[in-house]
Amino acid sequence: MSEAVSPEAVHALDRMMIEVMNRGTGRAAKNQLPPGLVVAGKTGTSNDYRDSWFAGFSGSHLIVAWVGHDDNKPTALTGTTGGLAVWSRLMGSIPTSSFEPLLPESVDLRWIDYFSGRETSPYCNGSAVSMPFPPGTPLEASEACPPGAERPPDGPDETGAIPAGDPGANEPGFP
Repeated sequence: MSEAVSPEAVHALDRMMIEVMNRGTGRAAKNQLPPGLVVAGKTGTSNDYRDSWFAGFSGSHLIVAWVGHDDNKPTALTGTTGGLAVWSRLMGSIPTSSFEPLLPESVDLRWIDYFSGRETSPYCNGSAVSMPFPPGTPLEASEACPPGAERPPDGPDETGAIPAGDPGANEPGFP
């Protein structure tokens, strides 16, 4: 059996799908899931709103939810308002475990600003996310909050936890 996809590519995709749940189109699911549960997923909407779907997983369950009409008429639902709503209720109702993606040895985790994509410090405005990169990947540094910036007095503690009122506070699935 041959390897179809590299572990590095799988890890990058896993991390992006976790980010969909933390900040993207899947974030509405958090209201129906146990606090701290790490899940990953992807929403989808077909042309003319005919199909609404969401595929997502935890550490122990994979659920795909589809909402549509058998006659292919539009539903007026997006992947978030249809498929994700169904998925969230189901995933939130079953005992499950957090998804913990394995970090390949050939990957470095680096903090980047979610909005600019520039390398930053984990202590900057709640917009820092930890993402995988091949070792030695050159990244442009954030001017507003460069890598290595110190923790401000009211910023994250030594574990990296950000005060609860900050946007992006304590996102599961990221160090």
